[in-house]
Amino acid sequence: MTPNATPGPVEVTPADRERAAAFYDQQNKFHYADSIRAGEFDVSYLVQSFARHRIEAARPVSGEPVAYLYTRDDGSKDLLLSCNGEYARNLLEVGATETPLYAARPVQSELVEALEGLISHCRELECAITEDLHHVDYCGESIVLCNARTTLAALKETDNG
Repeated sequence: MTPNATPGPVEVTPADRERAAAFYDQQNKFHYADSIRAGEFDVSYLVQSFARHRIEAARPVSGEPVAYLYTRDDGSKDLLLSCNGEYARNLLEVGATETPLYAARPVQSELVEALEGLISHCRELECAITEDLHHVDYCGESIVLCNARTTLAALKETDNG
């Protein structure tokens, strides 16, 4: 943990809970979403990630974006390391909105930790969906997980560099 990062759990607001619950709503894990909305999982990595993001978003940012979030009209999202590629241009052409994402140095380690947790959780969900619903062996990660792993590697490289 870096010196300026808040140790332990941070205060969670209803908006933080709602954002975390919406993640589970998208995964059709409604029982988790209801428990999160009730405040039963305020110390979980997902709820804490949204709370820490809210807190850090209030701090002034500087420097270059570390990634770009593209949101389509249907709510689907892509996370890219660069806004200069053909894929990014295609997303903008079809009406996606671009949001630059910044990683303040003091909290970058928490960003890495949160992303590692989300990657692990999403991989488990992909395995379960593939094997339980489609009755086939899991054969590889989605492009979303591959992009997240690329982002994670870049963040770790920046942290070490």
